[in-house]
Amino acid sequence: MLNKSKTMLRKVSNLLKTNNSFDGRWPANVLDTLETKYRLSPEEMLRLWYIRRRLSSGKYPVDSIFIYDWIKASEKKISVRSDRDLYSNLDIFLFKGKTYGDSSVHLEQVNH
Repeated sequence: MLNKSKTMLRKVSNLLKTNNSFDGRWPANVLDTLETKYRLSPEEMLRLWYIRRRLSSGKYPVDSIFIYDWIKASEKKISVRSDRDLYSNLDIFLFKGKTYGDSSVHLEQVNH
């Protein structure tokens, strides 16, 4: 089931990557964390997109990741270009955290 969800998310990612400067792929293990820790269904995960910001460019890269509901953003005509847009629209902002060069992920839900 997770592989099918990941395939669908990749297709959605390709449509959304024009909004961001990223390659359209989810960072390693983020989808697994959302599914296992937060028990999101494939349908819920299809609604998600992210903004990523590099924190360090040293030997071990660390990125901040901000996950939001892109469908709700689209319905409300909210253009999300940076994490500032999410902090201004907390109703679409769902998770924030960090991804590390060793593929580990730390995510927490955003409380509204």
